[in-house]
Amino acid sequence: MSILNQLSSLFSNNVSQTPYNQHSQNTASKLDNTVTNNTASSLTSHHYGDSVTISNTAKSILSSDQRDDNSVTMNTNKGYKKLDLDDYVLPPQGNEGVKGLNDVVFLLPSQDNVDAITEHLSKKMPQFLKDNNIPEPPSTIQYDNLGQIQLPHDYPYAAQFKQALEEKPAMARELHTVNALASHVNEMKKLTPFNEEFSQAKSLSEQNLIAKKYQHLLNDNRENDIILLNFDTDGKLSISAEKAT
Repeated sequence: MSILNQLSSLFSNNVSQTPYNQHSQNTASKLDNTVTNNTASSLTSHHYGDSVTISNTAKSILSSDQRDDNSVTMNTNKGYKKLDLDDYVLPPQGNEGVKGLNDVVFLLPSQDNVDAITEHLSKKMPQFLKDNNIPEPPSTIQYDNLGQIQLPHDYPYAAQFKQALEEKPAMARELHTVNALASHVNEMKKLTPFNEEFSQAKSLSEQNLIAKKYQHLLNDNRENDIILLNFDTDGKLSISAEKAT
């Protein structure tokens, strides 16, 4: 399952396709006649090959939030909004939900959102483990191409952990969300050189040459990096990426 499909599936009861799904699908058709938007312009210089650190913007956002509730300021399709992440990731109940795309508040694939959810999960994981009598978290979590969770083979509490996620779908959805957003941000960063060169092209022929140069990044069938959600023994989350094998 592609990262875009992972993101869409999380909110399939609310919206069939997000704007950045559409943007991704239309990019290739626009290469010959327009200069692409610099989709990575809002990203920070973080590299997922290393552990995620909190950006200055995210620190400012998080420090401004009131700590007497669970709300965090997130980067959404409707601008920066304070969201209760615990409520936001709850699965829709029955017929509850929005009627159309204009009613949906969804998270944009930005580094600040990844940072905020990373911090939120780091705070939630210790209590989640305690509530489910799990002595320690898995050292890593990753997802296969079908979006199924993968735990280390030597993790002794794998069955217990998966069962706890089934019983607490909000935690499962939040883990899935940060994985999908981090993967999308990671792939967007790879396009930064292309965006910079393409935006400076002086002619259609230059645009075509640049598109050809970066064709391996523009191919819809390219292999995305594997995102690893890394937990230390205290349940603190960091995120890294590695090349798919």
